[in-house]
Amino acid sequence: MSYQSISKPIMHFLKHFEQPKVLEIGLDKGQTAIPICHNLSLLGRPFSYTGIDIKISEYIQTMFISMDNIKIAGFEGHKEPHNFRLFQKNSLEILPVLINAGQKFNLILLDGDHNYYTVSRELKMLQKLCLPSTLIVCDDYNTKWAYKDLYYSEYKEYQQIERATRPKNTEKAGVRTAIDEFVQNSNGVWGSWHPPTSTGLMDYCILYQPDNILGARFDNGPDEAAKFASCQTMKFIFNESNCKEVMALKQKGE
Repeated sequence: MSYQSISKPIMHFLKHFEQPKVLEIGLDKGQTAIPICHNLSLLGRPFSYTGIDIKISEYIQTMFISMDNIKIAGFEGHKEPHNFRLFQKNSLEILPVLINAGQKFNLILLDGDHNYYTVSRELKMLQKLCLPSTLIVCDDYNTKWAYKDLYYSEYKEYQQIERATRPKNTEKAGVRTAIDEFVQNSNGVWGSWHPPTSTGLMDYCILYQPDNILGARFDNGPDEAAKFASCQTMKFIFNESNCKEVMALKQKGE
């Protein structure tokens, strides 16, 4: 999907970490992956990006092969350790593999299948991939799929993809239903933040751990262009005693 409207605030967040690690579920055409990886490559320090989708186009792979400072896992031309990898898998199948490997991420972007069945299961697994300061950005919290289900396997271009999840008969429906239920069932471990705009609310919401991220806000710039989220900065207040991953960079004086 495209998180272009908050690409700058996302980078303000990722700059807090010595080696930023990003996980994205649902790449679409790479609208988010491309600017994020480009911006990460400009930080001048190690980073990693992991993308998951049931269908990854050759276009996306070609785009990243041509990018400087992107070392693709399994690509013959790069002998250095990789910082970029793609899994053409169902998220419900690959997430347990990442959990068992002890993977952790600073930022998780969730925009795969738009249904209660998938999102509710993804969130239960994603929390196991989180550090104390990790943000989970969930798309379609405020779209037509908030309380309705969409399974990509029902779309013509995905019908022949066996790894695509088939429709399930569930009592509940919608992305927002799954997200709100996850937050409520966490008994305060997770909170949700739904950023406003001058015209209403964003399509996405941000999940965070209130004991570890004590505050966050958008700061508007002085000009007309700053009304757009892409021109704003996102400032965070971390619980420094819990968020060691933030303090590691701070102690280096960066």
